Amino acid sequence: MLFRSENMKPNQVKPDPTLSDMLMKAAMQVGRSDLAEDLFEQSPGDVAKHVTMIKACGKENNLQGAVSVFNKLKQGGVHMNSMIYNCLLDACVQCGDMDSAFKYFEQMKELYFVDVVSYNTILKSHLSSGHVDTAQKLLEEMSARGLPANKITYNELLNAKVQTKDRRGMWKLVEQMQAVGVTPNSVSCSILLKSLTMNSHNSDVSRTMQLIDQMEEPMDEVLFSSVIEACIRVGQLNLLSDKMRKYAQQGGLLALTAPTYGSMIKRSEEHTSELQSLAG
Repeated sequence: MLFRSENMKPNQVKPDPTLSDMLMKAAMQVGRSDLAEDLFEQSPGDVAKHVTMIKACGKENNLQGAVSVFNKLKQGGVHMNSMIYNCLLDACVQCGDMDSAFKYFEQMKELYFVDVVSYNTILKSHLSSGHVDTAQKLLEEMSARGLPANKITYNELLNAKVQTKDRRGMWKLVEQMQAVGVTPNSVSCSILLKSLTMNSHNSDVSRTMQLIDQMEEPMDEVLFSSVIEACIRVGQLNLLSDKMRKYAQQGGLLALTAPTYGSMIKRSEEHTSELQSLAG
């Protein structure tokens, strides 16, 4: 298909918008940025293609290219919006240029283009740099702007709290979620399960299991596997039996795969070995 598109150029044959978009995406996937650029230049007013090019440049670590495409849109008199800015913001983060990311983020605030996606992008960058307190302040700033944080926002922060072993901060964040009506989902529960160890407070174990029971969506095999490992890790096999009964009532046990059973056996053996080591 790419070969045929190249034959169109000398014959001055232009593909229709749908075909052009397909060719452009295919060219970028196989690393033919030159061909993608040719197709892009044929549609100077096509916002969707500009957005696609900005995303592609970000993935290729070509921030200069992403900014160039972004500026072409601005200079062409296109009505800019949150989606366009968010794509550039993400490209800045992918390319590791946080100074530029913060600069465009401030521009978005001034233009009232900033939204939850923008905040989540910047929040993730702060967390990846270990700036948990700064990321936490963004949550407060979002609230002040009337932008409700979503589950992605909270889960990113929750994961950071767990990684830094901030038990108090972890549960405070869960309480914040619940206070604004954001129900912890399977991702939230998986993150909390990772925090459980043999030294965990019983209250932490019970609160985590309660949140799993309160989830709006049914437990899937991935989460159930995490529950299995956590129960064995904390040495509460009675709790595991309870969860297995509940999962069986949902018909879940019938769908368990061999890797999940293998995980149960492996974790059980590891836990037994740990106990024997402690006893010895």
